[in-house]
Amino acid sequence: MIFLFSTLLLLGGCQSAASPSGQLQPARDLSATARAAAQKAIPIVVMFEARWCEFCHILREEVLDPMADNRQDYEGQIAFFRRISIDSDTPLVDFDGHTTTHRTLGERYEIDVTPTVLIFDPAGRVLKRIVGLPGGTVETYSDTLFAAIEEATEKLRKGMNPHE
Repeated sequence: MIFLFSTLLLLGGCQSAASPSGQLQPARDLSATARAAAQKAIPIVVMFEARWCEFCHILREEVLDPMADNRQDYEGQIAFFRRISIDSDTPLVDFDGHTTTHRTLGERYEIDVTPTVLIFDPAGRVLKRIVGLPGGTVETYSDTLFAAIEEATEKLRKGMNPHE
């Protein structure tokens, strides 16, 4: 399954390079995203980034932007994908419906290193934390991300407690 996701990612990445809409969207309303994720029993993948973070730009361009652009196979299909900039005071609605900022939410989840990707269940609980670029390559990162999404989705679809 991971091989299939990786292959689709590479194909999607080639198509999305010319598409300006194919960017990972900033989080605006996580409670609305959570409701949509609950209906489909899929997780929410949130990349915490910083403007100055070179690895964040690479991860977005090579992995997450193509996934966000490929709605047929990824966005809203295997997960919802959003980003939060920890050095921004952009307002957003958190999982509980409260207004906060990107910076404050980053502090709430103790994001000290960027990029950090958190995978949430629709209730807003963290299922997985991926810090930095494990393995040091985008290919390795893609495999790590897909495995984490697959594990989270399996738990959600089986109706299991994600923390078991």
